[in-house]
Amino acid sequence: MNGVVAMGSNEYNSGSNNNNSEASPAREEYRKEADCSPPPVKVSKRDKERERDRERRERREREREERERAVVS
Repeated sequence: MNGVVAMGSNEYNSGSNNNNSEASPAREEYRKEADCSPPPVKVSKRDKERERDRERRERREREREERERAVVS
């Protein structure tokens, strides 16, 4: 047989160690979450860069406004 290990059909399909008729509570909970939650959204690299740039612009604008307020006070 050239080193191939054959599994007897009685070992493979005995079911003695393969009791999947009842789902475990954790598996059931995971399935419920998977049913009701949308799949994760794939965010493109370009979109990430735009978001980062927008946040930087907003932060610079806030800091500039704070400096202007500090000078006026």
